[in-house]
Amino acid sequence: MRIAYIAADEVNAALAAEMSESLGASVTVFHPEESISHSWYDAALFDLDSVAPERRSALLKEVRSARRTCPSAVHGYSLTEDEAGEFARGGVAVAQRLDPGLLRTLCSAARRELVSVPPDDALSDLTWINLAGSQRPHR
Repeated sequence: MRIAYIAADEVNAALAAEMSESLGASVTVFHPEESISHSWYDAALFDLDSVAPERRSALLKEVRSARRTCPSAVHGYSLTEDEAGEFARGGVAVAQRLDPGLLRTLCSAARRELVSVPPDDALSDLTWINLAGSQRPHR
C-alpha cells in the first residue's frame, strides 16, 4: 500500500514512515508546495501544522479533492472544531497529532477500497466474448 504524506516536518515524515512500515504500507513524502496526483496512491495523509498560513486554504481544498480519489486523513493541532467536524462528516480521518491509530484507520480505509475494486484478471472469458461479439462488420 502506498501513502502520499504531505508534510514539511522531517520528524513527522520519519515517524510516519516508521509507523506505516509495521502496517505493511510505504510513505512517500511531499512538501506542501508540491503538486501531486493522489490517484497514484492508495491513501493520502496531510500534516496541516507544517503548512504556511497563506497556503492553508489551498491545502484544505486539496484534502477535499484527494478524498474523492483515495481515503484521506489529516492531523494538526491548529484544526478548529468546525474543520475537524467537516472533515469527519466528509469521510476524512482526523486527529490532532500523527499517531498509530490515525495511520491504522487510514490503512484500513485504503484496504477496504482496494478490496472493492476487482482485479484486472477478474474478467471472465464470457466478458471478452461479449465484447468481441458486439462488433459488427461495416457494410
